Amino acid sequence: MKTGLRTDIPVLMFYNLDFFEWTEKDRKDVLELVEVLSDALKIEGHPVVPLQLEDANIVKLFEKYSPDDYVVFNWCEGIPGIPHSFGKAAHALEELGYSFTGSPSAILDLNDDKRRIKNILDNKNIQTPRWMEFGQPGLNTWDLYPAIVKPAFEHCSVGISPDSIVDNENELKKRAEYVANQFKQPIIIEEFIDGREFQVGVWGNDPIEALPPVESDFSQLSDRRDHICTMDSKDDPKSYRYQKWNMIVPALLNKNENIKLTELCMNAYKAIGVRDYARMDVRYKDDNFFILDVNTNPYIGPECGLIQAAKIASYSYGEFGSRLINFAWQRKQQANHLSDPR
Repeated sequence: MKTGLRTDIPVLMFYNLDFFEWTEKDRKDVLELVEVLSDALKIEGHPVVPLQLEDANIVKLFEKYSPDDYVVFNWCEGIPGIPHSFGKAAHALEELGYSFTGSPSAILDLNDDKRRIKNILDNKNIQTPRWMEFGQPGLNTWDLYPAIVKPAFEHCSVGISPDSIVDNENELKKRAEYVANQFKQPIIIEEFIDGREFQVGVWGNDPIEALPPVESDFSQLSDRRDHICTMDSKDDPKSYRYQKWNMIVPALLNKNENIKLTELCMNAYKAIGVRDYARMDVRYKDDNFFILDVNTNPYIGPECGLIQAAKIASYSYGEFGSRLINFAWQRKQQANHLSDPR
């Protein structure tokens, strides 16, 4: 147990299970993940009550549990049947008065619109690849290739494939038309940084700290169009990209590179207004680091890079989760202190 962590805090493990769009395997995988994390927290000492959201009635789901008695571990990625609802479930928790892990609803809403993340980074002078929204004035001036075409409202690499990399205007228009027809949402064109890729976890509030960087190693993939983190490279053991993609933990960087990468990621964390934890996706080329995305509600399954980085920093899976719970508990205590004039 890490010194200073309270491990007796009761936890409501809040997660969604979508019977509208998910496959049976998707649902099974989520239930297994919830069980593994819940068991890890129980080993640390936390009493854990699972709360499975299957519809939009969050109030009914929580009606038996007082916000005075629990911290909510918010592992809910959205309201079943409502697309792009990352922040809506968190907003309901705020309305109900619960203290919960992770960012507030306003910040989680950013997960559903990469344009907003990009604009914040640009306004704060935090280096991110040059980008433009497809269809906006000035598209015909786009002349930076290779480029990558992305749907603006998706996450977890949805809509990203080797075909997303384009080398000229004809390929750009063809891919943009495909994404528009497939996803019915705005499209981002971004400079493709054909270099090394890193995932960097940052956590805490005041102070914050960066976890050891993790590198996505594409060296066994000869085609540069495969040098991206697609869904199949992460999740499909039958995919050749999955078989040849490798994760290096910790990433091999020299001292100066580590300092630059850490500073960039911590600045991005603060600029976006993240609370408790996030994962930065970063590219590196010609001695420059570029923030690709700030994931305000990142995947934290036990096998992922963020959790592997936490292990390098000497946190077990249960300790990682317990630290997030303690962040939320501290907010609860501060709020109670401020509301009590004594």
